[in-house]
Amino acid sequence: TARATKQLGEKEAMLEEKESELQEQIKFAASRVGELDDALEGAQDKLARTQRELEAQAEKLSKAEQEAAEKAVAAAEAEAVAAAEAKAAEEARATAQLEAEAAAKARADTEAVVERAQAETR
Repeated sequence: TARATKQLGEKEAMLEEKESELQEQIKFAASRVGELDDALEGAQDKLARTQRELEAQAEKLSKAEQEAAEKAVAAAEAEAVAAAEAKAAEEARATAQLEAEAAAKARADTEAVVERAQAETR
């Protein structure tokens, strides 16, 4: 049966064509998967780089914050020392003033005693 043979030939040709199309689709899909795999690898590399950069920036920021805190502590300590020195200087000034007043009073008392003594001897 020539007709059956012809149909069989047509079916084989159609199968070969479909197989060829399928092979092309497989090649395309494999190529696309490779491209996507490369893109994923690139994105993962970029992510890892970005994470390292962010960690480095965080470390720098942390160091900068630590340095700023240390400077603030040093400034506060210097301010406290300056305040203590100013207080000591004021106390010394007040003490000197009191001593000067006491000396002036003693001098005045001595002069008064001398004047009384001179007045009595006259």
